[in-house]
Amino acid sequence: GIFYSVIFMKNRQFFVGFCFFSMVSCHQGKSNQVVSDLKIKIMAGGRNPEAKLENTVNDYWIGVDRGVGYLLDRGIAPQRIFGDFDSIDAKHHTFVQSVQQKEVYATQKDETDLELALDWAIRQDPKEIHIYGATGHRLDHELATLDLLYDLVMHTTQIFIKDEQNEMFFLLAGCHKLARDERFRYISFLPYSEMVEALTLEGFQYPLQQRHIKKGRSLTVSNEFCKNVGTISFQKGILLVIKSTDSKLDVLL
Repeated sequence: GIFYSVIFMKNRQFFVGFCFFSMVSCHQGKSNQVVSDLKIKIMAGGRNPEAKLENTVNDYWIGVDRGVGYLLDRGIAPQRIFGDFDSIDAKHHTFVQSVQQKEVYATQKDETDLELALDWAIRQDPKEIHIYGATGHRLDHELATLDLLYDLVMHTTQIFIKDEQNEMFFLLAGCHKLARDERFRYISFLPYSEMVEALTLEGFQYPLQQRHIKKGRSLTVSNEFCKNVGTISFQKGILLVIKSTDSKLDVLL
């Protein structure tokens, strides 16, 4: 109790000048220093998103197996590709053969192609990693991807899983500010550890004060913003945050 309370109060003071960021965290597990503006975007080989993909000069694209084709069909040439490429369309074979930054693996291996790509991406120490094409297809792969992110939650890079109706990421214990995102009506806070202790939600339609939430409980599902900035704080545990909408997005950021 006392240790967490002292850190929490220090971090609440730290937040005074930063409430306009889309997401600012003040817990000890993350560094506030941004090493670079590099944003790595990974297209996995699950369901092909219907939405357009934002592509900026700071984006470094990785194609994973069938995901290489998903990018090429959108006019995006990935800078690096991973996989065994046994499921890629014939029309994309020429690109696969010609690309220089290529990691080819056997079909039978201990890791998934996405795990191998994510391991490489995290070693580059980017500002953010965005993963597409990892949801809405095989449930075993979708859950395995969440576990991959959970395993990397202590890293300074913020990692997101995105599709046309959802955006997911993890939060460590501490104090966090989230700006309202008009693209997503709903926001859920799901305990991914066995217990999230002293969860407080402010600026949301359904606020909480110092509640202990066990994994598997639905109390924090489908909340909504009631202010432009919401505050999430908790003393122990790991939260999976899911922003969602009923209607599909036209563009994935």
